[in-house]
Formats: sequence, C-alpha cells, structure tokens
Amino acid sequence: MYMGALVGLVAIQIFTPTILKDFGYNALKAVVYTIPPVVAAFVYTVLVAVLADKWQKRSPFLFISGAMTIAGYGMTGGSTNVTCRYAGVFLISMGTILRVHDSSFRNQRPDSIAVNVECE
Repeated sequence: MYMGALVGLVAIQIFTPTILKDFGYNALKAVVYTIPPVVAAFVYTVLVAVLADKWQKRSPFLFISGAMTIAGYGMTGGSTNVTCRYAGVFLISMGTILRVHDSSFRNQRPDSIAVNVECE
C-alpha cells in the first residue's frame, strides 16, 4: 500500500512543472507555481493530524483525501480552464501526501514513526 501511495505522490511532484508549463507558463513560472500546492499539502496534513488526534478517527480523513485526489485528477485532466486545472493540482497534492503518511505509519511504534517523519 505504501508503494502505491508513494507512486502517486512522486508522480505529481515530478510532473507538476510539466503540467503547469502546458497551461502556458514559461519554465521559471511553472517551477515557482509548484510551491503553493506543496505548502497547501503541508498545512492540510498538519490540520488533519490535529483533528484526527482530537477525534481519534482517521478513516473519514482518508476517505476525504481519496475523494480529493480523484476530484483533482478529474479537474486537471478534464477541464480546459487553467484556474480549475491548477486547483486540481492542489487537490491532488493534498490528497496524495496524506495517503503516503497514513500507509507509512500503520502498525509502527511511536519511536519508529519519529524516525520515519525525520527521514521523509
């Protein structure tokens, strides 16, 4: 499961500049515009971690993240509007990062989780 989630994350991070360049941006702008989706994914991950810990439920957040990823791919691949496609990149980044962290932390002791967070 970790490998499947990781492939989606790595693919979107590697190909985001190419996707953005197809929107009509030059190479420098395309690379700069890859930063906001990653920052949004970081904020989303921290927010979900806090809420999941508070409510002691992870499943609803994982379901929502999966739905966000699917919706993001639909928006990015199926729309001709540049703003809608860029919003889809945000959803993909936010949804896939949470799936990777969930699958990497499953059935691990707290000290091994700390090492995992440090190494990623």
